[in-house]
Amino acid sequence: MEAPLNLVVAVVTTPQQKKAEEEVAPVISNKPSTPKKSKKLRTPEGKLPEHLPRKEVMLTPDEPITEDMRRLPDEITEVLDYEPSRLVVIRYIRPCYIQDLDTLTCRKVMAGAPERPIPRCLASPALLAQMICDKFCDHLPLYRQLQRFERIGIQIDSSTFNTWVQKTAELLRPLYELQQKKVFSSGYVKIDETPVKVLDRNHEKNINTGYFWFYQSPKALFVQYHRSRGSDPPDEILKKYQGKIQTDDYGVYEHFEKNEDITLFSPIKIGIYNLLGPCPKENL
Repeated sequence: MEAPLNLVVAVVTTPQQKKAEEEVAPVISNKPSTPKKSKKLRTPEGKLPEHLPRKEVMLTPDEPITEDMRRLPDEITEVLDYEPSRLVVIRYIRPCYIQDLDTLTCRKVMAGAPERPIPRCLASPALLAQMICDKFCDHLPLYRQLQRFERIGIQIDSSTFNTWVQKTAELLRPLYELQQKKVFSSGYVKIDETPVKVLDRNHEKNINTGYFWFYQSPKALFVQYHRSRGSDPPDEILKKYQGKIQTDDYGVYEHFEKNEDITLFSPIKIGIYNLLGPCPKENL
């Protein structure tokens, strides 16, 4: 039996053919052309935002200005400065008056006391708002905030500070409940949970594990904190909800399939829909 014959074919392209192929290639190519990304416009170096307040410092020449000198346009140099925050005391002064009604009775006349977010609280609304932003936006623990006050000579008891934060959170509860209504009104909510370390003096090593439960709609989001990763947190939140929820394969969501008011979308179901073809938006 004869051995198979291996053929090697060499293709020789002349310079004229190569040039012609390069001219035709863009025409017959089926790949869509991708537009070039535009370069981002950068702020010129030294240019600071216009909305910041300006404090002008005039620097005059060391030598005297004579009449034979002509003034040219000023040379301006801008430097970004920082003014440390400071605490101030607001004194509400209410003049008091006494009016005699008769020989035996009189009445006191003065303005009412100023309203406070927390009754008998020494902190103003601005200070309470700053405390909350430092704690939950910039993740600055309360004890470090107290240390910052101590550096400028202000002593605040830690229990008092904690009470201020707790009372402020209670004042914000209506906004939290309004955010919940906005999320659930969409009829489609994504749910997921993530662990978080929590200081707990009653637990070993003073640390316990809690969970943030995230509920997100196409236009809004709210977070529920709970010590449990079981079914209690979503059951509590979703007890009056009617609509669709999208979750992972975590087992606490499986019982929602028996709920007639809730349609459950898990990764397995979504994978099946993707295999069958695109799903209409009204069914998602």
